[in-house]
Amino acid sequence: GSAGGTINYLTTYFGLDGINITNNGAGLIFNNLDVNYSQEGVYLNASSSAVSPTFNNLSIRENTSSHLYLLGNSTMSPTFTGNLTITDTQGSNGSYGIRTSASNSATNPISGFTVTGTDQALYLHGSSNTIVQNSVFRQASSNGVYHISNGNPIIQNNIVVNNGSNLSTGGGFRITGNGFVLSNLIRDNRSNYGGGINLSNSSVTIENNLIIENYSNSNGACCGGSGIYVSGSGNQSIINNTIVNNTSADILNEGAGVKIEKSSGTLTMTDNIIWGNTDGTSAAADVY
Repeated sequence: GSAGGTINYLTTYFGLDGINITNNGAGLIFNNLDVNYSQEGVYLNASSSAVSPTFNNLSIRENTSSHLYLLGNSTMSPTFTGNLTITDTQGSNGSYGIRTSASNSATNPISGFTVTGTDQALYLHGSSNTIVQNSVFRQASSNGVYHISNGNPIIQNNIVVNNGSNLSTGGGFRITGNGFVLSNLIRDNRSNYGGGINLSNSSVTIENNLIIENYSNSNGACCGGSGIYVSGSGNQSIINNTIVNNTSADILNEGAGVKIEKSSGTLTMTDNIIWGNTDGTSAAADVY
Protein backbone atom coordinates (compact mmCIF):
# COMPACT_ATOMS: atom_id res chain seq x y z
CA GLY A 1 0.00 0.00 0.00
CA SER A 2 1.01 3.64 -0.45
CA ALA A 3 1.51 6.17 2.31
CA GLY A 4 -1.20 8.54 3.48
CA GLY A 5 -4.93 8.83 3.06
CA THR A 6 -8.13 7.74 4.79
CA ILE A 7 -10.33 4.87 3.61
CA ASN A 8 -13.84 4.65 5.07
CA TYR A 9 -16.27 1.72 5.09
CA LEU A 10 -14.34 -0.65 2.85
CA THR A 11 -15.55 -4.27 2.52
CA THR A 12 -13.45 -6.92 0.76
CA TYR A 13 -14.33 -10.48 -0.29
CA PHE A 14 -12.10 -13.33 -1.46
CA GLY A 15 -8.63 -12.91 -2.99
CA LEU A 16 -5.18 -13.87 -1.78
CA ASP A 17 -5.00 -10.98 0.72
CA GLY A 18 -7.89 -8.85 1.85
CA ILE A 19 -5.50 -5.99 2.68
CA ASN A 20 -1.75 -6.12 1.99
CA ILE A 21 0.53 -3.37 3.32
CA THR A 22 4.22 -4.01 2.76
CA ASN A 23 7.04 -1.68 3.89
CA ASN A 24 4.74 1.34 4.06
CA GLY A 25 1.48 2.59 5.54
CA ALA A 26 2.54 5.78 7.36
CA GLY A 27 -0.48 8.06 7.57
CA LEU A 28 -2.83 5.44 6.13
CA ILE A 29 -6.09 5.18 8.10
CA PHE A 30 -8.84 2.59 7.70
CA ASN A 31 -12.18 3.36 9.32
CA ASN A 32 -14.71 0.51 9.52
CA LEU A 33 -12.82 -2.07 7.47
CA ASP A 34 -14.56 -5.42 6.87
CA VAL A 35 -12.42 -8.27 5.40
CA ASN A 36 -14.01 -11.59 4.41
CA TYR A 37 -13.11 -14.98 2.86
CA SER A 38 -9.51 -14.33 1.82
CA GLN A 39 -6.43 -16.45 2.40
CA GLU A 40 -4.67 -13.81 4.52
CA GLY A 41 -7.14 -11.27 5.88
CA VAL A 42 -4.99 -8.27 6.82
CA TYR A 43 -1.34 -8.85 5.89
CA LEU A 44 1.25 -6.41 7.25
CA ASN A 45 4.86 -6.99 6.14
CA ALA A 46 7.72 -4.87 7.48
CA SER A 47 10.47 -6.80 5.72
CA SER A 48 12.68 -3.74 5.11
CA SER A 49 10.76 -0.60 6.14
CA ALA A 50 8.36 0.38 8.90
CA VAL A 51 4.67 -0.50 8.64
CA SER A 52 2.41 1.85 10.59
CA PRO A 53 -1.22 2.10 9.40
CA THR A 54 -4.17 2.82 11.70
CA PHE A 55 -7.27 0.61 11.88
CA ASN A 56 -10.36 1.99 13.60
CA ASN A 57 -13.16 -0.59 13.82
CA LEU A 58 -11.91 -3.74 12.12
CA SER A 59 -13.80 -6.94 11.33
CA ILE A 60 -11.99 -9.95 9.80
CA ARG A 61 -14.03 -13.07 9.07
CA GLU A 62 -13.68 -16.59 7.73
CA ASN A 63 -10.22 -16.49 6.14
CA THR A 64 -8.39 -19.70 5.33
CA SER A 65 -4.92 -18.93 6.76
CA SER A 66 -4.12 -15.91 8.95
CA HIS A 67 -6.77 -13.35 9.76
CA LEU A 68 -4.30 -10.73 10.99
CA TYR A 69 -0.65 -11.41 10.06
CA LEU A 70 2.24 -9.24 11.33
CA LEU A 71 5.47 -10.21 9.59
CA GLY A 72 8.96 -8.80 9.15
CA ASN A 73 12.18 -7.59 10.69
CA SER A 74 11.70 -3.81 10.53
CA THR A 75 9.51 -1.64 12.78
CA MET A 76 5.97 -2.95 13.08
CA SER A 77 3.78 -0.21 14.59
CA PRO A 78 0.16 -0.47 13.46
CA THR A 79 -2.49 1.11 15.66
CA PHE A 80 -5.77 -0.70 16.39
CA THR A 81 -8.71 1.09 17.99
CA GLY A 82 -12.46 0.75 18.34
CA ASN A 83 -14.35 -2.49 17.77
CA LEU A 84 -11.83 -5.18 16.76
CA THR A 85 -13.22 -8.63 15.92
CA ILE A 86 -11.88 -11.76 14.25
CA THR A 87 -14.38 -14.55 13.64
CA ASP A 88 -13.90 -17.95 12.03
CA THR A 89 -16.55 -20.47 13.01
CA GLN A 90 -17.90 -21.79 9.69
CA GLY A 91 -16.63 -25.11 8.32
CA SER A 92 -12.91 -25.82 8.70
CA ASN A 93 -11.22 -23.20 10.83
CA GLY A 94 -8.52 -20.96 9.41
CA SER A 95 -5.09 -21.58 10.87
CA TYR A 96 -4.58 -18.37 12.86
CA GLY A 97 -6.56 -15.52 14.35
CA ILE A 98 -3.66 -13.16 15.09
CA ARG A 99 -0.25 -14.32 13.87
CA THR A 100 3.11 -12.68 14.48
CA SER A 101 6.30 -13.90 12.82
CA ALA A 102 9.04 -11.33 13.22
CA SER A 103 12.39 -10.55 14.74
CA ASN A 104 11.16 -7.09 15.64
CA SER A 105 8.37 -6.21 18.02
CA ALA A 106 5.03 -4.62 17.39
CA THR A 107 5.83 -1.21 18.85
CA ASN A 108 2.22 -0.66 19.88
CA PRO A 109 0.49 -3.33 21.98
CA ILE A 110 -1.94 -5.67 20.27
CA SER A 111 -4.94 -4.79 22.39
CA GLY A 112 -8.71 -4.93 22.48
CA PHE A 113 -9.40 -7.80 20.05
CA THR A 114 -12.08 -10.45 20.35
CA VAL A 115 -11.00 -13.57 18.45
CA THR A 116 -13.64 -16.30 18.11
CA GLY A 117 -12.85 -19.63 16.47
CA THR A 118 -9.85 -20.35 14.20
CA ASP A 119 -7.42 -23.18 14.96
CA GLN A 120 -5.02 -21.07 17.03
CA ALA A 121 -6.53 -17.77 18.13
CA LEU A 122 -3.16 -16.15 18.90
CA TYR A 123 0.10 -17.45 17.41
CA LEU A 124 3.40 -15.84 18.47
CA HIS A 125 6.53 -16.82 16.57
CA GLY A 126 9.97 -15.29 16.10
CA SER A 127 12.04 -13.21 18.48
CA SER A 128 9.80 -10.23 19.11
CA ASN A 129 8.84 -8.72 22.46
CA THR A 130 5.27 -7.98 21.46
CA ILE A 131 2.71 -7.06 24.14
CA VAL A 132 -0.71 -8.69 23.75
CA GLN A 133 -3.30 -7.42 26.20
CA ASN A 134 -6.95 -6.74 27.03
CA SER A 135 -8.24 -9.20 24.43
CA VAL A 136 -10.51 -12.25 24.32
CA PHE A 137 -9.37 -15.52 22.73
CA ARG A 138 -12.14 -18.11 22.63
CA GLN A 139 -13.46 -21.22 20.89
CA ALA A 140 -10.25 -22.03 19.01
CA SER A 141 -10.16 -25.66 17.95
CA SER A 142 -6.54 -26.28 19.11
CA ASN A 143 -5.08 -23.43 21.21
CA GLY A 144 -6.25 -20.11 22.53
CA VAL A 145 -2.59 -19.03 22.55
CA TYR A 146 0.30 -20.87 20.87
CA HIS A 147 3.53 -19.17 21.85
CA ILE A 148 6.84 -20.39 20.39
CA SER A 149 8.67 -17.05 20.43
CA ASN A 150 12.26 -16.90 21.62
CA GLY A 151 11.85 -13.22 22.40
CA ASN A 152 10.14 -12.05 25.59
CA PRO A 153 6.54 -11.23 24.69
CA ILE A 154 4.12 -10.17 27.40
CA ILE A 155 0.64 -11.70 27.34
CA GLN A 156 -1.42 -9.88 29.96
CA ASN A 157 -4.95 -9.08 31.08
CA ASN A 158 -6.63 -11.31 28.50
CA ILE A 159 -9.58 -13.71 28.69
CA VAL A 160 -8.68 -17.14 27.28
CA VAL A 161 -11.76 -19.37 27.45
CA ASN A 162 -13.34 -22.42 25.87
CA ASN A 163 -10.44 -23.39 23.60
CA GLY A 164 -9.03 -26.75 22.52
CA SER A 165 -10.31 -30.30 22.39
CA ASN A 166 -9.41 -33.71 23.82
CA LEU A 167 -6.81 -34.00 21.03
CA SER A 168 -5.13 -30.64 21.70
CA THR A 169 -1.83 -30.03 23.47
CA GLY A 170 -2.45 -27.08 25.75
CA GLY A 171 -5.99 -25.90 25.13
CA GLY A 172 -5.66 -22.44 26.69
CA PHE A 173 -1.91 -21.83 26.27
CA ARG A 174 0.70 -23.94 24.53
CA ILE A 175 4.12 -22.45 25.29
CA THR A 176 7.50 -23.62 24.01
CA GLY A 177 9.17 -20.20 24.19
CA ASN A 178 10.08 -17.44 26.60
CA GLY A 179 8.19 -14.51 28.03
CA PHE A 180 5.55 -13.52 30.55
CA VAL A 181 1.94 -14.64 31.08
CA LEU A 182 0.40 -12.17 33.51
CA SER A 183 -3.05 -11.56 35.01
CA ASN A 184 -5.13 -13.55 32.51
CA LEU A 185 -8.38 -15.45 33.03
CA ILE A 186 -7.77 -19.00 31.73
CA ARG A 187 -10.99 -20.96 32.03
CA ASP A 188 -12.90 -23.86 30.51
CA ASN A 189 -10.15 -24.95 28.10
CA ARG A 190 -9.47 -28.60 27.30
CA SER A 191 -6.71 -30.80 25.93
CA ASN A 192 -5.16 -34.23 26.25
CA TYR A 193 -2.74 -32.66 28.76
CA GLY A 194 -2.23 -29.13 30.00
CA GLY A 195 -5.80 -27.97 29.56
CA GLY A 196 -5.10 -24.50 30.92
CA ILE A 197 -1.38 -24.09 30.19
CA ASN A 198 1.11 -26.51 28.66
CA LEU A 199 4.78 -25.57 29.19
CA SER A 200 7.38 -27.54 27.24
CA ASN A 201 11.07 -26.60 26.99
CA SER A 202 10.19 -23.04 27.93
CA SER A 203 11.55 -20.30 30.16
CA VAL A 204 8.54 -18.29 31.15
CA THR A 205 6.94 -16.50 34.10
CA ILE A 206 3.33 -17.40 34.88
CA GLU A 207 2.05 -14.85 37.40
CA ASN A 208 -1.24 -13.57 38.84
CA ASN A 209 -3.46 -15.67 36.57
CA LEU A 210 -6.81 -17.21 37.39
CA ILE A 211 -6.63 -20.79 36.04
CA ILE A 212 -9.95 -22.47 36.73
CA GLU A 213 -12.25 -25.21 35.44
CA ASN A 214 -9.94 -26.49 32.71
CA TYR A 215 -10.09 -30.12 31.62
CA SER A 216 -7.85 -32.85 30.26
CA ASN A 217 -8.67 -36.33 29.00
CA SER A 218 -5.86 -38.36 27.45
CA ASN A 219 -7.88 -41.52 26.85
CA GLY A 220 -5.70 -43.71 29.03
CA ALA A 221 -2.32 -42.59 27.69
CA CYS A 222 -1.11 -40.03 30.27
CA CYS A 223 -0.77 -37.12 31.50
CA GLY A 224 -2.91 -34.79 33.67
CA GLY A 225 -1.91 -31.24 34.46
CA SER A 226 -5.32 -29.82 33.61
CA GLY A 227 -4.40 -26.50 35.18
CA ILE A 228 -0.69 -26.41 34.25
CA TYR A 229 1.47 -29.15 32.72
CA VAL A 230 5.27 -28.64 32.82
CA SER A 231 7.68 -30.82 30.86
CA GLY A 232 11.12 -30.79 29.25
CA SER A 233 13.82 -28.25 30.00
CA GLY A 234 13.96 -24.52 30.76
CA ASN A 235 13.39 -22.38 33.84
CA GLN A 236 9.81 -21.59 34.80
CA SER A 237 8.37 -19.39 37.55
CA ILE A 238 4.77 -19.96 38.65
CA ILE A 239 3.88 -17.17 41.07
CA ASN A 240 0.73 -16.01 42.84
CA ASN A 241 -1.76 -17.83 40.60
CA THR A 242 -5.14 -19.28 41.57
CA ILE A 243 -5.38 -22.83 40.19
CA VAL A 244 -8.78 -24.17 41.22
CA ASN A 245 -11.40 -26.72 40.14
CA ASN A 246 -9.50 -28.19 37.20
CA THR A 247 -10.31 -31.77 36.20
CA SER A 248 -8.30 -34.63 34.72
CA ALA A 249 -10.84 -37.17 33.60
CA ASP A 250 -8.75 -40.22 32.87
CA ILE A 251 -8.07 -42.73 35.63
CA LEU A 252 -4.32 -42.71 34.85
CA ASN A 253 -3.98 -38.94 35.14
CA GLU A 254 -2.40 -37.25 38.14
CA GLY A 255 -1.93 -33.67 39.18
CA ALA A 256 -5.08 -32.03 37.87
CA GLY A 257 -3.88 -28.71 39.29
CA VAL A 258 -0.19 -28.87 38.32
CA LYS A 259 1.65 -31.84 36.77
CA ILE A 260 5.48 -31.66 36.65
CA GLU A 261 7.55 -33.89 34.36
CA LYS A 262 10.71 -31.84 33.83
CA SER A 263 13.95 -33.29 32.49
CA SER A 264 16.20 -30.34 33.38
CA GLY A 265 16.15 -26.71 34.50
CA THR A 266 14.46 -25.10 37.49
CA LEU A 267 10.81 -24.71 38.36
CA THR A 268 9.94 -22.16 41.04
CA MET A 269 6.45 -22.11 42.53
CA THR A 270 5.60 -19.34 45.01
CA ASP A 271 2.40 -18.16 46.73
CA ASN A 272 -0.09 -20.02 44.53
CA ILE A 273 -3.56 -21.12 45.61
CA ILE A 274 -4.00 -24.69 44.32
CA TRP A 275 -7.23 -26.22 45.55
CA GLY A 276 -10.23 -28.33 44.62
CA ASN A 277 -8.68 -30.00 41.58
CA THR A 278 -9.73 -33.56 40.78
CA ASP A 279 -8.06 -36.40 38.87
CA GLY A 280 -8.29 -40.11 38.25
CA THR A 281 -6.13 -41.16 41.20
CA SER A 282 -7.02 -38.54 43.85
CA ALA A 283 -3.64 -39.31 45.46
CA ALA A 284 -2.06 -36.04 44.38
CA ALA A 285 -4.89 -34.19 42.69
CA ASP A 286 -3.55 -30.67 43.18
CA VAL A 287 0.19 -31.12 42.47
CA TYR A 288 2.01 -34.19 41.18
